[in-house]
Amino acid sequence: MAGYTKEDFDGAYGFGAEDEWGCPNTRAEVRLHYLRKYAEPGVRRMWTVALNEISLTTKDVVVLIGCGFGWGCEVLAEFSGASVIGVDTSPFVADEKNNDEDAEIEAACLAVGLELTDPRVQQIKDKWGTSGARSKTTILNEDVETDRGRANIIAAAPGAITSIITEDCISDMTDAELTGFAAGIDLLAPAATKYHVTSTKQGRSLIDSKTLTGHTIVYIGGGTSEKQEGAGNGVTDNSINKRR
Repeated sequence: MAGYTKEDFDGAYGFGAEDEWGCPNTRAEVRLHYLRKYAEPGVRRMWTVALNEISLTTKDVVVLIGCGFGWGCEVLAEFSGASVIGVDTSPFVADEKNNDEDAEIEAACLAVGLELTDPRVQQIKDKWGTSGARSKTTILNEDVETDRGRANIIAAAPGAITSIITEDCISDMTDAELTGFAAGIDLLAPAATKYHVTSTKQGRSLIDSKTLTGHTIVYIGGGTSEKQEGAGNGVTDNSINKRR
């Protein structure tokens, strides 16, 4: 399962970093991308809604696949008390998860002609940067579709895995890719509950995704949640539940 590159993340996340002070017309505005302070509020909103549909307790051991730098892992652990580890095959995440955000901020400032000694650079760091490593939790660069990847995830988990959740992984997959992905998840922990959380319905319906995976599909959009429960989780109810 191929992971997102830095270019993919930059394409999905981007914002002007100087709105508070304004930008002179002699240069372009500094633009930043996948930083914690920018993305985390949306992550928290997403999982607040998703947990209307996902049952977790302090006894659960959760694997969150497609977790990026693991900010969703932190939120799930905070809200539910469960033990959560992350999995992401992105080379960008693997390279940067133990680094701070300063280098990315500095590169964005240099790209528009700012010298690193310019006070504006420190202002941007103070407003948008976060100290310490980008990942504050365990993030594994492992492919759930391989024997080795599954073995390494199982070895890293702090106990028997009880829930597997994917974060915005499935919408871009073909039917064949989704079927293979789901099979790998089933092999990782056959008895675990499985949820695919998605913020888009593009490409296939929730029912079709449920049919292909046998897992529960949770759609998050506009502050509401919509769920198709999969028989693979021991549930046969095909109704759609909507909550605010």
